[in-house]
Amino acid sequence: MKNNLIYALLLCSIAILLSCSEEKYVQGQRIYEYHCGNCHMNDGTGLVKVYPPLKNSDYLYNNIDNLPCIIKNGISGEIVVNGITYNEAMLGYPDLSDAEISNLTNYIISKWANSNDPFTFKKIKSSLEKCQK
Repeated sequence: MKNNLIYALLLCSIAILLSCSEEKYVQGQRIYEYHCGNCHMNDGTGLVKVYPPLKNSDYLYNNIDNLPCIIKNGISGEIVVNGITYNEAMLGYPDLSDAEISNLTNYIISKWANSNDPFTFKKIKSSLEKCQK
């Protein structure tokens, strides 16, 4: 009986370790793939002259503080990304929670903005409050 309990605990421990991911922002990646990947592509390269890239994007780099608002509210009008003009509206995702926007923002900036400094939840909330006004 004692051995069965030890084996059960060992198996549970192994299962927990195997289910843990070493990748950062796994939830953000899932949100990105579900909401953003169809247009910006899962690898962040965008769809040529229709949807801008996030990978190596000067626009993302220069507007990183506005990213939570862009995610929440979308963006329309002409933008220039890496010298190419885009004019396709991006829908916002107002139903995403602040936590989901935080996960998504941190996934995007860690993956394609080469930023090791994640947005704190406080910074996300502050950013979202500013864009609501």
